[in-house]
Amino acid sequence: MDWRIAKPFAIVACLIPLIGMWLVSSIDGDLVKRIVVVIMLVVSVALALHWKFLFSIRKSICNAALGASSGSLFGVGGVGGPPAIIGMLVEEIPPRITRTTLLTFF
Repeated sequence: MDWRIAKPFAIVACLIPLIGMWLVSSIDGDLVKRIVVVIMLVVSVALALHWKFLFSIRKSICNAALGASSGSLFGVGGVGGPPAIIGMLVEEIPPRITRTTLLTFF
């Protein structure tokens, strides 16, 4: 378990879902779905091709950004997991620490 990653990530992710709920109520739902699908597709391809990401979940600003995206995605559609999972997979963190950190977050 890595509290230095999980704690700030979870705090920001809990504060931001209101933005996601606002997006759902103010923007066309089909557009939001398409944006989420495109983002997830691009990130999935990047992970599959082992692209190097410019962010690190160990940096506080990147951790907060991933927490915010997780929280807003949770507010949009109840799926806040992908940014958390992507952030952990990008780092070279031992699998047991990744697993326990993600389980604590969820």
